[in-house]
Amino acid sequence: RLYLAAIHYNKNSDRPQAVDKTGKPAVVTTFPKYTSDCKIRAKKVPPKYDYVKELKRLLLARIHNGRQCYDKEWDAILKKKPVDLSSERQKPSKDEARDLHKSRFPKKK
Repeated sequence: RLYLAAIHYNKNSDRPQAVDKTGKPAVVTTFPKYTSDCKIRAKKVPPKYDYVKELKRLLLARIHNGRQCYDKEWDAILKKKPVDLSSERQKPSKDEARDLHKSRFPKKK
């Protein structure tokens, strides 16, 4: 598990900031649990997982002596995502959040 985390970090640590359709740097609004305000951070380009297929192939070859019998089960495991905890909150639009972030004295609603 530690080695997988290190491989993932090494492959994705220097991702550039994404750009939206208008050419402006893309931002993401986050909602920390400890506060009711939203925070703005730079949106990065999506991470790359091209190393996973090679690791999967090596793992299955080692375990099953070359038999590729668990491909569907393995793909199903990789596609599962946990439920987002902040999905129940009311979220401001990105423009509102960007304006609040730029303003020195944000307006409270």
